[in-house]
Order: sequence, then structure tokens, then C-alpha cells
Amino acid sequence: REAAVADPTRKLEHARAAVALRPEDPRGHVNYGLALARMGDPDGARTSYERAIGIDPAAVLDVDRANHPELDD
Repeated sequence: REAAVADPTRKLEHARAAVALRPEDPRGHVNYGLALARMGDPDGARTSYERAIGIDPAAVLDVDRANHPELDD
């Protein structure tokens, strides 16, 4: 599971694999974008978030939650 992976490089690899396995799932793109952002690639993150939203416009909520965990409160 993604949450169990502590190393940022491994998180990125896991997220990339999830997108490859299920490219139609917007959650994978959100997780990949978050991993890219944490690795210092904001442009790549934005592209991944845009893909997620293109698949399902409601994914914008997942992007917001990923970037602003305080919204879950």
C-alpha cells in the first residue's frame, strides 16, 4: 500500500506503477502527482493532476485533499 512506503523515490515508483496498471483510475494520477510534487517536480505534478481531472472532474477534490490535508478536518 502507498501509505506504507516511506522512501520518496519508492513512493514515486509505486505511484508510477499504479498509473501504468490502471491508467483510467484518477486516484493513481493524483498519487503520482503528489509523489512528483514531493520530489520537486511541480510541472510533472500539475500534468498528473490535470490527467486525473480529465478522467473524472470530481478528482479535483482528491487533488485538493492531497495538497491540503487540513481540508479533511
